[in-house]
Amino acid sequence: MSSKGKGVLSYLLGWVGGLITLFAFKDNNRKDVFHACQAITISVAQLAATIVIAVISAVLATVTGVSLGFVGWIIDILYCILVILGLVKVLNDEADPKLPVVGDITEKIFEKKINETPEAAPAAPTANFDPNTGQPINQPQANFDPNTGQPINQPTPESNMGPDPDAAPEEPAQEEAPADAAEPAEELKDDSDQTI
Repeated sequence: MSSKGKGVLSYLLGWVGGLITLFAFKDNNRKDVFHACQAITISVAQLAATIVIAVISAVLATVTGVSLGFVGWIIDILYCILVILGLVKVLNDEADPKLPVVGDITEKIFEKKINETPEAAPAAPTANFDPNTGQPINQPQANFDPNTGQPINQPTPESNMGPDPDAAPEEPAQEEAPADAAEPAEELKDDSDQTI
């Protein structure tokens, strides 16, 4: 499943989707794990807050006749907003998956799980294949002698080794000046003596 698919699964199914992403998929990267952990944090917090508000509301309704049902609605609306923000971050493939406030809490709770997960691996290079033959395109081909079966034009190990490190450095060859080279200088002297 793609990274976006895992993130959507985590946020839409809450803590169940987060657990599925964490434990059913072995190819998770750090962002996948963070989104799953963040979805678990959001949904467990919403569930716990709803239960606490329901108990408090029941006690207050019994004692005073006042209900806190509207607080439950506020918690549910906050939960929906956080899920939508998480989905937007997943679908936009944002570099930082952290949601406001919840992201820091998630990092503290799931620090070990998040840090043991590797970063996203770079995409593997793909080879181009000829659709007719199924052979790779632009791959170097070895040429073989049909009589001997030996490779042709293969470099020998000696040619790949480079210069011998123990050998004395070669001095550059000096070119000998031709004997005629001195004569033009003499001609110039003769020309300079002439007056115009």
